[in-house]
Amino acid sequence: MANELDQYLASRLTSSDVLRVVLDSTKADVVFTDKLDGAFWAWLAMTYPIPGKPSDSKFTSKTQAVSGKADQGTVFLVDPKARVVLWSTYDKVRSASPDELDRAAARIVKHLKTSLYTK
Repeated sequence: MANELDQYLASRLTSSDVLRVVLDSTKADVVFTDKLDGAFWAWLAMTYPIPGKPSDSKFTSKTQAVSGKADQGTVFLVDPKARVVLWSTYDKVRSASPDELDRAAARIVKHLKTSLYTK
């Protein structure tokens, strides 16, 4: 993610008890990303291959139609096995300062927590 926002998100997600962060991406149930572009789908196909298909094949489902460059500030929570965007939010980071990145991560995690636990 831009300006290492993923590091701040990982810290806030774990300290807020919203999600557990794993270091081995193949063991993750969900994945955060800031882009749904070709590089992301290629990484997804290699890391989470579809059973019965070669891992280097391109993911051609209609869900890939969302690909392209996202606005900076958009964060997506993706189910890597189902190839589905489960949640997303937009939070424009005003600067690359550590304090601002931490505040942005706190806002994103608060929004996610509200979405997950108030229904």
